[in-house]
Amino acid sequence: MADTLTFVLDGWELPSAGQQLLDRFLLGYAHEGARRRPAFQVRLCPIGPMDAALLEPRQARGLQVEADLGRSLAEARGVVVGWKPPGDLPNDSLLQAILSAAPAMSRCFVAGPLCRASSIPALKPILDERTISLQAGSALNVTWHLPPLGLPSDATLTEALVVVQGTTRKAAWEGLEALAPVLHPRAGGETTLEDVTAMTGEEIWNAGKQGRWSWDLLAAALSRSDAPQGDPVRDGRTQDLVGLGLVPGLTRDPRGWLLRHRNGLRTCILVLDGVVADCNLAVRTRDQDIRSCQVLQAARPAQEEYSLLAHLVERFLLGDQAPGSLEQSLWIASALDQMAKG
Repeated sequence: MADTLTFVLDGWELPSAGQQLLDRFLLGYAHEGARRRPAFQVRLCPIGPMDAALLEPRQARGLQVEADLGRSLAEARGVVVGWKPPGDLPNDSLLQAILSAAPAMSRCFVAGPLCRASSIPALKPILDERTISLQAGSALNVTWHLPPLGLPSDATLTEALVVVQGTTRKAAWEGLEALAPVLHPRAGGETTLEDVTAMTGEEIWNAGKQGRWSWDLLAAALSRSDAPQGDPVRDGRTQDLVGLGLVPGLTRDPRGWLLRHRNGLRTCILVLDGVVADCNLAVRTRDQDIRSCQVLQAARPAQEEYSLLAHLVERFLLGDQAPGSLEQSLWIASALDQMAKG
């Protein structure tokens, strides 16, 4: 008999991380040139009402639905948690209830921000007492880099910049998720943040003029975009968005954060709706080498970066190493709280 995998979804919209992962565990996904079907019996615990039109075709393919949280988690080998879109705000009380009800020694993956930093002390005793393995993350943390950054393992980063879009908190989280696999493997790359400055409107462009973030890193990041906005959308022309000074005029509701790390690394997250429609980043090393890439988010509806995430989550639930680390997720939770305070 197949192991049970329970999805606890705090709301479900199309598309969402919870829906993308549930469908892959229920119906299979593409992996290394073949179709892979995970060997789990998939169970759904919806938090709140769900559209029958979304549930019925999945139930016809074997999805079990159990609205009671305790019964849905009974004998589950693993749990996948999905927060309510579009903001994907973590539901800390729900996470604590899930971990308290999940079988001892089970594994839990949160498809989104782990929790608010203030809830971390309450989670640790539950994890220790019940020996539950917990991890969180997103497809941005594991997806392809186009092109690969190819950073030497001993390279020291001095600056990093990422361009994202969307609502403020989700954009902040996605920026951190995109940067984490670049920063985390490096010694001291994700040390405690010494200072966080939130910026809006003209504050962003003034900070760029003052050298608090680097226009050349922004130009390098935007050079990797395959979704430039403005004139390229209207008539197909190519444009140097930074060189022509078009970025401030194209940006709708510009927002951003400057993060100063204890080891001296400077990180900038810019929310530039209207400039590009994808996620792009750039870094500078101590020897002034600039590397940049697009953090791939494949086209809807497939969004095949979720197949990469599904495979890593599957291996985690079966006992292998998690995608990322709990320490990284806790660091992101703490950074998000600091960024919210600005």
